[in-house]
Amino acid sequence: MSVRSDKRTHGDNPLEVQGLETRYGQTPILGGIDLSLEEGELIVMLGASGSGKTTLLRAIAGLVTPDSGLIRVGGVDVTRGGLDLVPVERRRVGFVFQDYALFPTMTVSDNIRFGLPPNSSTDRPDEVLKLVGMSAYGNRLPAELSGGQQQRVALARSLAPRPCLLLLDEPFANVDLSRRRSLGRDLRQTLGNEGMSTLMVTHDPDTAMTLADRLAVLVADTSGGTVAQYDRPERIYRQPLSREIAELLGTASFVRATAEGLQATGPLGSVELINESHGAVDLLLRPEDVDFAPGPGPVRVRSASFYGRGYRVSLETPAGEIEADATTADSRTGRVTLRGPLWAIPVT
Repeated sequence: MSVRSDKRTHGDNPLEVQGLETRYGQTPILGGIDLSLEEGELIVMLGASGSGKTTLLRAIAGLVTPDSGLIRVGGVDVTRGGLDLVPVERRRVGFVFQDYALFPTMTVSDNIRFGLPPNSSTDRPDEVLKLVGMSAYGNRLPAELSGGQQQRVALARSLAPRPCLLLLDEPFANVDLSRRRSLGRDLRQTLGNEGMSTLMVTHDPDTAMTLADRLAVLVADTSGGTVAQYDRPERIYRQPLSREIAELLGTASFVRATAEGLQATGPLGSVELINESHGAVDLLLRPEDVDFAPGPGPVRVRSASFYGRGYRVSLETPAGEIEADATTADSRTGRVTLRGPLWAIPVT
């Protein structure tokens, strides 16, 4: 059943999601999602497989009907209480799928023209191709393009109708790792030039932290996926609310310690804390938080991997195994000191 709603509220954000729940059969997928996106923002959703990231995108686009909750796009209620109020084609939502979904027998220009309303400017395909740096490829077929070029065409096609909101599902999944950073910069610039409000899904923490204005971390439990933390990328990286969130953002080691205010003491000595804590805590150690001094000492190097600027070493310490950055991998033993202040996660 589809019921048209024109309920608008002035000053609303491009996207509001409240209490969104979705099940597949008896299996909860989304367990009460709350999310908002401001004008011109690029929000990135990061989460492990099965946390509900793509399901949320599809629900916003109208490809999945939630069981309950509210979705509002550009001030219009498009889904409420388990009913889709606005059909897919009228939501003003652009969607770049993971496989780009380009028509193989159409030229690049025809792919873009296909999704435009009948009264659209005939120059619009050229405008968006110029925007994504693909002006010279309008007469090419998708098979004649690289993965990165196809991604740009898919983006141009989604931008062509001037949507209120753009959804990106793993946009770099089919692009070589060496090209992701440059494509990410180009994507960020393109979206900024269009003033586009964007919600993107990825499982790659580097992509998430590089591109996001704000980062939404999805975590799943028996009730389905929820937004466990929603903040600036640097804040979530340095101050995650749980060990699970810390590990999603990159290499993380944890050392059990006893906190008293802004100081904690553990097997590796005393260290200053970012957050006031009391009792048993897990100190979050990123590799850059650990100083490893090669030479005689109680710490043993279990393994070392070269990554360009130095080595990532796995260390066996009195506090357990931790990872650190080092300038050499010649020594098999040494000592460690911690660079404070550190983030303390209470032990529950």
